[in-house]
Amino acid sequence: MRFNAIFSDVIRRKMVETIEIDELRTEVNNVCKDKPFSELELRTQLDRLDKESKVMVTWDTGTIYCL
Repeated sequence: MRFNAIFSDVIRRKMVETIEIDELRTEVNNVCKDKPFSELELRTQLDRLDKESKVMVTWDTGTIYCL
């Protein structure tokens, strides 16, 4: 999937284990300038990754933990 590749690239490039949702949205949309991800699209993708146990998203703090 397009989102997975971009997400992995952002995490690898920044060399982090956690990232704020807003920061991720900015980074992803810098790559996808032709068709940026909306807030709902980003949330849907993060929910999917969370259910697949690839990340843990803490919505109340806006933090994504990479597993």
